[in-house]
Amino acid sequence: MAEHPESSPGPEAPASSAGRAHPPALGGKPEQRSDNWFNVPNTISVVRLVVLVPVVIWLMSQPEQRIAATIALAIFGGTDWIDGFWARKFGQVTRLGEILDPVADRLGIVIICVAMSWFGILPLWMLAVIMLTDVGLGIIGVIRLDATVRSTVSWLGKSRTALIMVGLPVLLLSTDSRLQDTPLDAIGIFLLSAGCVLHVAAGIDYAQRLLRAPRSAGRRASPQA
Repeated sequence: MAEHPESSPGPEAPASSAGRAHPPALGGKPEQRSDNWFNVPNTISVVRLVVLVPVVIWLMSQPEQRIAATIALAIFGGTDWIDGFWARKFGQVTRLGEILDPVADRLGIVIICVAMSWFGILPLWMLAVIMLTDVGLGIIGVIRLDATVRSTVSWLGKSRTALIMVGLPVLLLSTDSRLQDTPLDAIGIFLLSAGCVLHVAAGIDYAQRLLRAPRSAGRRASPQA
């Protein structure tokens, strides 16, 4: 879940061919921003949600295609990092991308987790933890939209994302008939259990930062954890 970087309110630098240079958020490096919303990172975010998620679920629904489903799920996770990297590298950070990337990320993961629980792959308690945390954080984020623009991704959030996006493919792969006698199932459950714990911790940490942040009339962005 690699999010597009955010910037704090402040005066804009002169426009350039790569976009506008904005002040860094919380002491980071200045970033190049763009007014062109039709770009590679935003396209990747859309494809990730409207193409890759259905493909993963369709392949997952066929027991003989579990390896292919795992590959598609790994691509889904990889594109979450690629779009954010591309946006920062080539100055294509946009207001739309700041909203679209985390929405595609969280919504895509929730939909895939629902499907995995439906097919008896993911334990229901894991689905409940992920969904309830996201819903609670989303409500707080809507209440404090003014604070989300100054937020940064914590090490808890990064670690959570890594564990979940590795654990889901491993657990899915373990359901292939040729791999059912391997320790993949136990490894996947362990990774996802740790990911769920960090998911709750990251959600609590982010919610506290939002609620304690001073109110601001600056630009708004969608919440990220």
